[in-house]
Amino acid sequence: MQEIFEERYELLKIEAKIDYYLDLLENALKNVEPRASRSVSSDNIFVNSKELLDVAIMKLNIVKNLVVKTKEMLAIYAMQDALNELMKLRVYSSQKTVLPYINKMVNTAISDIESSIVSLRNKEKSNF
Repeated sequence: MQEIFEERYELLKIEAKIDYYLDLLENALKNVEPRASRSVSSDNIFVNSKELLDVAIMKLNIVKNLVVKTKEMLAIYAMQDALNELMKLRVYSSQKTVLPYINKMVNTAISDIESSIVSLRNKEKSNF
């Protein structure tokens, strides 16, 4: 029984982490959006940064929904789906030329959330 409570606590921490990074990314989007809208070229670094932030926010919302699904139903497969979404976001971000602080912020969010999920999965495997 204690393992279940510990797992739920870890899931709550991951969910809080995702909320934190979502707030950071949404604030960064508010800063980049005006510059991107004034840009005439679709290759502009501000346009690429805005696109990356849009995709990152969308993917993190998907990951958050998967974490909530795991918490509610103890659906372990949803954690693998969350890791897959983070990997897709990592690949997408590596293909874009964006502002350095945006790139660092997105990659830090990916790494931090990914390491938390992997840590939780390793704890689950050791319990069985």
